[in-house]
Amino acid sequence: MYESEIFLYVACRILDQHTGTTFVDEFVHPLFLDHGKKPIVKSNECISKILENEQDLKQLVLDYALNFDEKLRKNNETSTRWTEFLRRVGENKQ
Repeated sequence: MYESEIFLYVACRILDQHTGTTFVDEFVHPLFLDHGKKPIVKSNECISKILENEQDLKQLVLDYALNFDEKLRKNNETSTRWTEFLRRVGENKQ
């Protein structure tokens, strides 16, 4: 499993919670969802406290993802799901 899974989960979960998308189901690897329960619970506690309007949130997630993308690519730690997620959020930032 790629290092990008935790970052992918956080970005997808934020969008799902606030915009009604189903990105976690679409992009996050099922093994991460099964085996990452501890970081998922901790992440969900923090994510539930985020209160932003939808447009600001989309930009926040895009900036977050692009920041980690640069770091992950240096170590070849990105998955095809991560790359597809970046493409989709970049297209829908308007």
